[in-house]
Amino acid sequence: MELVDQVLRRMGRHATALLPFSLAIGLIFQDLAALARPFVGPLAIVLLMLALTRTDWPRVAALLVRPWLAIALSLANLIVVPLLVWPFWNALGLWPGLVAALCLSAMAPGIISAATTAAFLRLDSSLALLVTLFTNFLVPFTLPPLALWLLGLDLKLSLLDLSLRLAVIVGTAFAGAMAIRAWLGPERLRHSAMRLDGLSVIVLMIFAIPLMDGIVARAHADPFKLAGFVAGAFAGMILCNALMAAVTLPFLDRRTALTAGYCSGGRHNALLMAVLPLTVDPDIFMFIAAVQVPIYVIPALLRLRNLAVGHGMTAFASERYSLIGRAGHWWEQLDASACQRFIAHAEMRRAGRVDHQRAAVADVRQVGEHLQVVAQPLHQRAGDGDDSHDTSHDLRHGNRRF
Repeated sequence: MELVDQVLRRMGRHATALLPFSLAIGLIFQDLAALARPFVGPLAIVLLMLALTRTDWPRVAALLVRPWLAIALSLANLIVVPLLVWPFWNALGLWPGLVAALCLSAMAPGIISAATTAAFLRLDSSLALLVTLFTNFLVPFTLPPLALWLLGLDLKLSLLDLSLRLAVIVGTAFAGAMAIRAWLGPERLRHSAMRLDGLSVIVLMIFAIPLMDGIVARAHADPFKLAGFVAGAFAGMILCNALMAAVTLPFLDRRTALTAGYCSGGRHNALLMAVLPLTVDPDIFMFIAAVQVPIYVIPALLRLRNLAVGHGMTAFASERYSLIGRAGHWWEQLDASACQRFIAHAEMRRAGRVDHQRAAVADVRQVGEHLQVVAQPLHQRAGDGDDSHDTSHDLRHGNRRF
């Protein structure tokens, strides 16, 4: 059991680096990909259930009290982004099927795994969860008119069918998550945080395998076209991500803006397979298969980007610092000055005073004021944080989690 525990913890720490390997498994073992295809639905439920188990519910409640941010981001993703990217893709003279697929992808709702991956990227997973749920519930009202207006596609969407399908997925996942939280309790849940992250990585990796079904056959049939579609999928996700992040950054803090960008880039393209008519351009279905590659690769790139720009790490690190400072059972034994220096350095970077030689304890007094803002007790934030074992390990080894 100890070995399993260590493996899960390590997988949780290196989640974004591990995800692309699942694509390789699906590509190499095509028979396995075909066999696993019927399990896509149940795996989506398990993935959402794990995300809900780890969700910071006080944060979700705070967002729901003032839901306008999540609603505005959801409507922007479903309406504004497609209207902005449609003329851009049309002007490039790409394959008609690729243009249609890129526009349809921009109209699709948020991907089910958004909250899980956002947590791995140290973004606002609670906001990502709400945007995912809102966009999936709103898409039956936005997708048909936009597809008809921009692409001339008459989508016969059943509002009742889609709503019931989503309700079953969310309801089952929510019930399972609440059962797990009740069984573990706040203390055990906090200590199991990294194990749950490791389990989420495993489910995400298994989830990717059936999505690679048929990719090798398409590559043999037309390798140049498939490569073009994969490149187009990368460009589409990056464009939506960068567009939303750039538009929201002047109005939101950096971490929230980057969360908005990630939610805009990651779309539930598989939903399109259920609503597109059989007479549609087959290239669109090729794109739905090709887009799985950037979905699993881009998080690793975003991880590097987020670390480079800091994405508001001062507030994030201050929150983590306060939480581990209240853990009590190791605080007195271990030196937390490394965490203090990191927060001071992050504050200096944000203020434009980057000086690696001066990121010393003297600046901690200035940052100390930030550490007082976290008023919630640790047991109320069990779904959000790291467990104490992993946090102490991180401080001993250079703050790798931060």
